[in-house]
Amino acid sequence: MTIDAYRALWESHDDRYVLLRVPSGHAIFDVQARGTVIIEDDDLYREVKQRMLDNGAAVVDRPPTP
Repeated sequence: MTIDAYRALWESHDDRYVLLRVPSGHAIFDVQARGTVIIEDDDLYREVKQRMLDNGAAVVDRPPTP
């Protein structure tokens, strides 16, 4: 997959996706599905998280309620 396949994670303006603080840094959390988003390519995962940060995604300590 390419980075464009994950564009919704940083372009979503409805707060569906947030970055959840975890001991190793951040995890991408899907508020509607109530679970983490898995991207198996580590480099791609880091790039998606960076784009989310660059585009103002919320960073939270606990999973938000839907």
